[in-house]
Amino acid sequence: MGLARLRCSWLCWACTVFLRTRSRCGRREFGIRIALGSGKNALIGLVLRQAAQPVLLGTVVGLTMALIALRWVGSLLYETPLMDPLAVGGSVLLLLVAAAIAAIIPARRAASIDPMRALRTD
Repeated sequence: MGLARLRCSWLCWACTVFLRTRSRCGRREFGIRIALGSGKNALIGLVLRQAAQPVLLGTVVGLTMALIALRWVGSLLYETPLMDPLAVGGSVLLLLVAAAIAAIIPARRAASIDPMRALRTD
């Protein structure tokens, strides 16, 4: 149990370091884009598109794996419907809404970056 916690904490730490490094590189790119005249809506759209790609890919892969595992799980269940479209659709919708909310916060922050400050930090 201790080794699993250690691995999980290491994975969380690695994800944090990756995201912080990525955001620092993105800050310079956003500073350059704003300095060249890119609008706030264009930057927000860029960040939302970048956030949507892994979410949509994960949703498609997750639904595919769930459908594959459905036969195996169906053999373990007794008098229970195998797939409830309302529950699956609701969970996918909840995931997409949560991802959109999580992406809007950094998108708005990226759009409000001062270009001179972003370019000076590096």
